[in-house]
Amino acid sequence: MAKYVVIYEDMRKDAVAPDMVEILLKGHVEHLRDLHSRGALFMCGPLKNSSEKGLQIFEANSKEEVESCVLKDPLIVHKWYASYHIYEWIEANEENNYLM
Repeated sequence: MAKYVVIYEDMRKDAVAPDMVEILLKGHVEHLRDLHSRGALFMCGPLKNSSEKGLQIFEANSKEEVESCVLKDPLIVHKWYASYHIYEWIEANEENNYLM
């Protein structure tokens, strides 16, 4: 399995009716919990000093598998975020001598 980094960008809060915001955010958290319980989501969270971007790290077999997960996220479905980018991440760590 490989690791993939997903960055959500271009937040458009105005794309969602105010009465739907809490429902949408709860759906997003449920989606993240489901992904984590299945072992697909390694970690996630907003980027500090950039409240309009979010980051997720997946463990998956392919970029297409990750995109399938992203496209089910209520924040993407309802256009809260207008765009996202998926990158395969090559983890440098002590175990692989930081890729040396």
